[in-house]
Amino acid sequence: MNSTARKIFVATIVGLFFAGSAAVGGAKHYPDILTVAQVGLLLFGFAFGGHSRLCSGVQKGIEMPRVKQVICVCGDLDMKPGKLASQVAHASMAFLSNKIRQAMIEGSNSVQLEFSEAETIWLRDKFTKIILQAENEDQMREISQQAKEVGLYVVEIVDDGTTAFNGQPTLTCLGIGPDNAEKIDAVTGKLKLLR
Repeated sequence: MNSTARKIFVATIVGLFFAGSAAVGGAKHYPDILTVAQVGLLLFGFAFGGHSRLCSGVQKGIEMPRVKQVICVCGDLDMKPGKLASQVAHASMAFLSNKIRQAMIEGSNSVQLEFSEAETIWLRDKFTKIILQAENEDQMREISQQAKEVGLYVVEIVDDGTTAFNGQPTLTCLGIGPDNAEKIDAVTGKLKLLR
């Protein structure tokens, strides 16, 4: 099985799992609420050819706000590529996985998730992510605080140190947003792209 086929297979299983979980739980659909089934189907659709099929809610000719998610990586940790990739993935997915965990009802396989307008646009569009580099942990904590003060969703990814960082829990990444790009840029605009 080649790489593309493997991705499609995994996305299909994840999408069908989420869809089936919601169906078994009898989830009700409301206009501005994405159920786990809808999130699963979004992931499923994304694997089959990019974002174009996910943009049905974004009408042509209508100016939509620019929405993105920013991941800030702690630049002085010298993470190996695999560790870096996993930490960035945690930071990006935490926005969605935290919502799912918070919404889960004990004993049920179905949840209803509510999203802001900006989050909905992000989920229906291209999942735009920008990976930036902070100098060190102090700068990461400053950025986290500033982002929270202006009302941005922020998640701090702390690696438990099992396979790196001499066994010490370490702040590796921040996930900021998704939200309006201008709002995020006001906090992170001076940081450089991760290279």
